[in-house]
This record gives sequence, C-alpha cells and structure tokens, in this order.
Amino acid sequence: MPHGQGKMVYEEDLRVFDGEWRHGRWHGYGRASFSNGDSYEGEYKFDQRHGTGLYRWNDGRVYDGQFSEDKRHGKGKFTWPDGAVYEGDFVNGQRQGHGNYTFADGGQYDGSWKDGRYDGFGTCTWEDGRRYRGAWRNGMAHGQGTETYPNGNIRHEGQWIDDEPVRVKHN
Repeated sequence: MPHGQGKMVYEEDLRVFDGEWRHGRWHGYGRASFSNGDSYEGEYKFDQRHGTGLYRWNDGRVYDGQFSEDKRHGKGKFTWPDGAVYEGDFVNGQRQGHGNYTFADGGQYDGSWKDGRYDGFGTCTWEDGRRYRGAWRNGMAHGQGTETYPNGNIRHEGQWIDDEPVRVKHN
C-alpha cells in the first residue's frame, strides 16, 4: 500500500499520479494526469481535490483556486480558451456569491451570482459601451435597474422582467 512520496501509473485508464500518499490514497500535494488530456496539480485529501490547485482541461480551460471534496469551492479564477475570465466565488462547482466575469470581447459583469448565473445585484457593461446596473434573476435583468447607452443617455430606468423593460402605458 503506497504511503509517503511516490508515483503510480494506472494501466487500466492511463492515469498518472505523482505525489503524496497516505495509506494507499492520494493525500497531500500531488500532480495527476488523465487519459483525456486533463491534468491537476495541487492539494488532495483522501483521493479528492481539496485545498488549492490548478486544473487544466484538454480544451484549454483552466481553473486556479480552491477546491472542497473534488469541486471548485471558495475563491478561484476560471479562464476559457477564447480569453473569457471569471474571478470570484464558487460553491459546489458553480459560480456563486460575488464575482467578476470578463467576456472574450471585452465586456464585463461584476456582481452577484447564483448557480452559475447573474443573480442579485450587478453591473453588466457590454463591449459597445451599453451598461445595465441593477437587479438580476437567472442571468437576466429582472427587478429594478437602469440601462444606459454608451453616450450616457438612459434607455430605461425602472422595472425589468426577464431582460425586458416594463414600460408604463399612459392613456
């Protein structure tokens, strides 16, 4: 049973683990590579990513941050191959809490997240300079908020429902 520092090559699925072992389990600091091209370097607790680490997917995505029980959990930075970046809070693998997302085109959202979507209060600035500041629900403008054009003129200030402004009709 491996215990201490060592390297194991698993022939059945071509995984490789090089790091610290405790009673036959990955425990402590280590580096793992997987047959699909993914890799992880960081802390383990009883075979699970736990603590801080860097996970690289074979498609170019990268997560650098905290893990708990094999899931992204805590503070972290997630980068996509197209240049998009999320930096902020994660809960059980999802973007949740406060975070800043920069789109590949340069736009940006800064605010609250729930289940990987904009939810709560936040500000989204699009690449063309438009800006919405206000309430979000399920990734859409929902509640009280203001959208402004790039020149600063207000498009709509007031209530929004599912990304649509609620217009008051006058008789």
